[in-house]
Amino acid sequence: MLCNRIGNYEPRQDFKKPFCPQFLLLLILYGFWALTNLQSTMNAVAGMGPDSQAVIYGFSMASSLFLPEMVIDRFGCKKVLISCTILCLPYTIANVHLRWDSLLAASALFGLASGPFNAALSIYIDEIALRFERTVTGNVEFIMSCFFGFYTFFMENTQVWGNTVSSLVLKPETKIPRNISHSVNVVLILKRNQT
Repeated sequence: MLCNRIGNYEPRQDFKKPFCPQFLLLLILYGFWALTNLQSTMNAVAGMGPDSQAVIYGFSMASSLFLPEMVIDRFGCKKVLISCTILCLPYTIANVHLRWDSLLAASALFGLASGPFNAALSIYIDEIALRFERTVTGNVEFIMSCFFGFYTFFMENTQVWGNTVSSLVLKPETKIPRNISHSVNVVLILKRNQT
């Protein structure tokens, strides 16, 4: 197996093991999707937002093709998951203090980390599902689909929470009066009557 270092096998922990990588995925994608949806609006200065997205996706495609096997064989799944999570965090920080150099460097780090992270996460989930399948009399395809369904739930859930938080953070503080159109009409009528 590609990932032989995911820890000792304990049947009672089969349902606990997917939570750690899913939490890491939640941390990474939660901020990423919230920022991605707002890049062209928030960081529109000289195209910083779209350029940072282009750097992320360019480096992500390259890292997905060339880095996963080499990095996972050398360090193992757990270390790759943790280190890639740490490498992705500067992107969120770089969006707070906007500068070209820091934003593009953080985008490159995020893109480089995303390929090995996704591969290690898939291998980790696959290995946990296979180990769990040995302890029960279930169909391996069904067990795999359950474990990867759990993974997909967390991945898609980050999009929802990222959008929710970004809308709450960027919500305007001023409240528009409900009857603004009526008050404007009254003012106009009063001004006409005075003349």
